[in-house]
Amino acid sequence: MLAKPKAPKSEKKKDWKSFRAEAYAEAMASLVHFSAKTVNSNTPAYGVRLGRDRRLDLPYVALSTMDSGSIPTDYRKNANNAATVLAQASAVLENRLGEYATVPTDDIAAIRTASIVLDEYYDSGSESVGMRLRQVIVQDAEGGDIALTPLSSAGFSAVLEARLAVEHESLPAGRKRARGFLGVGGSNPQNVGRYVRAMGRPLWFQAPTEHLDVRKALAIHHKGIDLGLTHAKLLDLHRWLHAMSLANSGDMPSDLASRNEEAKKLRAIVAEVLDRAADAARLLEMCRGSLPGEALLDSDLPSIQQGLIDPSLRDPEWKREFAKAMHARLIATEFAVDGEKRWLGVGQQDSIRWIGIIEECV
Repeated sequence: MLAKPKAPKSEKKKDWKSFRAEAYAEAMASLVHFSAKTVNSNTPAYGVRLGRDRRLDLPYVALSTMDSGSIPTDYRKNANNAATVLAQASAVLENRLGEYATVPTDDIAAIRTASIVLDEYYDSGSESVGMRLRQVIVQDAEGGDIALTPLSSAGFSAVLEARLAVEHESLPAGRKRARGFLGVGGSNPQNVGRYVRAMGRPLWFQAPTEHLDVRKALAIHHKGIDLGLTHAKLLDLHRWLHAMSLANSGDMPSDLASRNEEAKKLRAIVAEVLDRAADAARLLEMCRGSLPGEALLDSDLPSIQQGLIDPSLRDPEWKREFAKAMHARLIATEFAVDGEKRWLGVGQQDSIRWIGIIEECV
């Protein structure tokens, strides 16, 4: 004979403990979003509640960037029936009264009236910082030091835990987010806060890795490339000019062979800059997806930099401006010769000729 299946046990209802309206009001007024107890359970009680007017419009996941009303508040310490009061208040505010056998209507009204205060800013115990709490020293806009005390929010962790549970249902089988384990709250987490157990499974992320190519591409995107010249080529040109001048009583020779050699050395210097620009263009193209708006260069960059990266922009006007800029860089760059600083000494006529030679290179 088959045994009758057992009827499922009905869930046992909780007993409701009534409090005076003043007790609800006092307890609700001292609820906080951030608590020092979540950092160290032995530190003096301290907490902060963000009002709705303290919300920040920033692209970060944080309690201050969310609707503070959607993050449950917690008690600073479990005293004067704080845990019981908050548990019952949460049941009222979250419409979970079915968990209790009976709930007096007066208590419901008292809790809803007292909950209005949760929209207001509140902090308590800020006269001093507990010695068990860490402090971080940062500078303000004027360079002065500010001591910050990082605090945790158990309510935020509870909301995060609930969202992770929903996300987990949609993930493929066998996939889930990496989680860590933290012992929060000591031997009795309930003394630290109602939601403190939600802090025990933090998300686990790997530290970001540095992408040197992207970093370099971003620098080029915003600043362009350097027109700097290598010491070897500057020294070679200087020594050649000096030798030609000594051999011709202080004047530069104007024969075809000398002019061709001069042009050759200048073209080598310009080619080095153009090669650098071509390398920069290839790097920018490779990292295009990581650049702002996927544009190779910032639109505010000078036209000379724009043309260096994009040869299609090198019209006659650009070539002239680039030649002037390269000539200015040539005569302004100092370099060492036998331990002494030197510059390329170029007269007005030579300068005009050099600008023309550089112009023809591009």
